[in-house]
Amino acid sequence: LNSIMEKADTLSAKGKGIVTFPKVAVKTPRGRYDLEICSNFMRMKGTQSSTITYDCITRLTKLQTVDEKDRILVISLDPPLRRGHTSYPHILMQFPSEQTLSVELDLSKEQKIEYEGKLEEEMSGNSIELITQVFRVVTGIKLTKNGNFRSETEAEAVRCSLKAHDGYLYPLSKCFMFIYNPITMIPYELISHIEFARLGSTSQINRTFDLVIFMKQTKHTTDKTYIFNSINKDEHKSLQTFLRSRGISIRGTVEQVQQQQILEDEGESEDEDFESGDESVDELDYDAGDAEPIEDDPILGDDSEEISVVSEEEEEGQEEKLTKKRKRPKSSSRSKSPARKKQRV
Repeated sequence: LNSIMEKADTLSAKGKGIVTFPKVAVKTPRGRYDLEICSNFMRMKGTQSSTITYDCITRLTKLQTVDEKDRILVISLDPPLRRGHTSYPHILMQFPSEQTLSVELDLSKEQKIEYEGKLEEEMSGNSIELITQVFRVVTGIKLTKNGNFRSETEAEAVRCSLKAHDGYLYPLSKCFMFIYNPITMIPYELISHIEFARLGSTSQINRTFDLVIFMKQTKHTTDKTYIFNSINKDEHKSLQTFLRSRGISIRGTVEQVQQQQILEDEGESEDEDFESGDESVDELDYDAGDAEPIEDDPILGDDSEEISVVSEEEEEGQEEKLTKKRKRPKSSSRSKSPARKKQRV
């Protein structure tokens, strides 16, 4: 990075500014800057000025806010711009959608030939369109297209959060772009697969789902997964259709989630039947034979009566009586009851 900055400083001494766009609103790093475009580098003049060579610019991305009031230009850098201990891999400029601008360009004959007449000495038009055109011609970097994605509200992005930061996720032609903090770009070519999480929840309170992006294992990827939380469930269909059109592997579609939900519901119903307190009793028919029903014995009384507690002295007395009874001679086996005498007669 130091060598790049030294090179930029050398060029700044020799370079000649082609055009300067005054007081451009920059959200990252925050401030208002006079943006000076030179042949090999650009200067951001403000409270803290920076010089960036075009070799560091990897991508230009033009976006539109969800409310369509502003337009956004994102300049991606590698290596990132560093200020103190903070690094900025992206510079984000924001312009009102209807803002117009008129500028004068200082072009040499050689530059007019080099740019093939695409730049004129006097130019005017919409601010972001004018700046983007100058950037593309001077740097030769192509502009990333929006990918023709449309949400349920006909916007170019869906609202979500990343690492507790609220923002917007833009599905572009070749990458995802999340703004504002932290600005995150995820190229499709580095994505392993995508999953839709919390999609099968039937709760009336939970009306959102999560988009989980799993990255391929490469030396360029720093995070294995990106989790975008709290996306409205109405956006699932449009996201799924768009990602399939880009050839991205998707897991956890509506059909898969519903099938999984059915299997889980069946498992829960089986568990409820097993854990139910109503036990089934097999009603088997037994042969009663010649058995007669046993009537309640008035001597035994009801089984539900409480059993009285007998003291130790009473137990000893009962044991002595039992001992005396055992010593008596056995009585005749014939019963002397009146009922038996009548039977003999």
